[in-house]
Amino acid sequence: MALVGRPGILPHFWFTRTVQKNMLKAQIANRKAVGRASGYVPETVHNIRTIHSLAREAYMQKRYDSAITDSFHAVEKTNFYDAVYSPIILISNAVAVAVVMLFSASGNASVLSLFGMSAGTAVSVINYISQIFAPIESLGMEIQTIQSAIAGVHRINEFFRLSESQSPKSKNPDNVKKEEFSPLIKFDNVSFGYDNTLDHAILTDLNLSIQKGEQVTLSGRTGAGKSTIFKLLLGLYEPQKGQVLIDGISAAKIEDTDRRRIFGYVANPKILLLDEITASLDAQTEKEILLALQRLAVGRTVISISHRLGAQMGRIIPIA
Repeated sequence: MALVGRPGILPHFWFTRTVQKNMLKAQIANRKAVGRASGYVPETVHNIRTIHSLAREAYMQKRYDSAITDSFHAVEKTNFYDAVYSPIILISNAVAVAVVMLFSASGNASVLSLFGMSAGTAVSVINYISQIFAPIESLGMEIQTIQSAIAGVHRINEFFRLSESQSPKSKNPDNVKKEEFSPLIKFDNVSFGYDNTLDHAILTDLNLSIQKGEQVTLSGRTGAGKSTIFKLLLGLYEPQKGQVLIDGISAAKIEDTDRRRIFGYVANPKILLLDEITASLDAQTEKEILLALQRLAVGRTVISISHRLGAQMGRIIPIA
């Protein structure tokens, strides 16, 4: 019986490895596609006003559809390999049994010396062949789960292989101590567009100066660029034209440790950024919050965004 079992081991090993490799490749592709799609959802929701303002709904939909389609195709490949594995193994099992039975019924004396058998022997042979193929079939039932787990480990390893971002060193003069860092905010002829071009610019030639300790409110229609000003000020984006400066230093080049110290929402920041702080509040609650913020704002530079007249603090800067 080893004459029947052994020749089939190598092809089945090759077939199993091929299925494993292709299924792992599909699983990794699926996880990457799902990761992209999952990232697009909060990005779209967070920037929905900007998307509407730029009429980029179709573009965002295309990005999301592309990620979902890639995920669908990857899952389809995984299911295909999972579906064909067990049937092919069972067919191989049946073929091996059929070959033995045919040889045993051939009538050839030399063949019968190897394959001739009684009914009881035939049952034993069929059971023997099944014992050879059963573990391979069982592996096929778990192969999708195994490759999915390996794909997850692969994605984790990709994350750990990413190089750590290095913050550029701030260009503070040596004679200025960090505790004496006194921000002066200046937007110098700033133009910015989210598509890395100025074809659909959010801000165009913006010039703005805010003194230390000053309180200002950015006011304007939805999509005018108020939140974009915050993102530029935090160094999350760099303008395509002009400069965003804090004490003469480009906002994008301020060291992370300095950025965390000078910006913030709690824990004694020097610059306080407030984006629609009283939205959806009733008039009395809004009044109480504004009074608390006025006390908090003493000695700090405060920049707020508000559509509501009653929620505006300090100097009002219209954003067109």
